[in-house]
Amino acid sequence: MPKFRHPLPFVEIDRPSQCITKAKVAELEKGIQLEQQGFSELIADTDVSEEEIRKYAETNWYLTADEALRRKLVAGLL
Repeated sequence: MPKFRHPLPFVEIDRPSQCITKAKVAELEKGIQLEQQGFSELIADTDVSEEEIRKYAETNWYLTADEALRRKLVAGLL
């Protein structure tokens, strides 16, 4: 009779590790929430969409000063 193989590996975590893992997951979820809130505040009153800022957040997004001004990410240049 063939043995059933679960598609995902099973990881057993003891009780103290479960608490630590749950706390880390909560910490990561809160960090993601704060990051998204910060992005929303950063792009308020600009022509940068939330979808665009999230896409660029996954990589390093560099703008020239003129482009940042044109996109309304800065108020002016000195």
